Amino acid sequence: MEIHSLEMELSSKTMELQKCEAELSSKSFELQTAKTECRVYKQHVSDMAEQSSLKKYQTSIPLPDKQNKKMLGGSITELSFLYSTSLKQELGIPKSTVNDTIKRYKKTGSATPEK
Repeated sequence: MEIHSLEMELSSKTMELQKCEAELSSKSFELQTAKTECRVYKQHVSDMAEQSSLKKYQTSIPLPDKQNKKMLGGSITELSFLYSTSLKQELGIPKSTVNDTIKRYKKTGSATPEK
């Protein structure tokens, strides 16, 4: 009788252990999923910060005098909006930069206007 009782207890403990192992496996999977999501989110935040930093850096770089003078050559005509489009393609700078520089020149009269 004692052996039967011990076998029953062993069987019960074995089932408990299997249940704990299954729960541990489930929790490990949840943890791994959370870590993966965290890495993806951290990478996304890092990418966004880098893009923001690059954009901020790009907009804060003053153009060389040569480019400013070339842009301002087109501000004399009334058709400067057409000139700024072709100049954008020629110099490889945004049309808005060309337009802003021309506006600042008209306002300040300087060949290298400051913001």
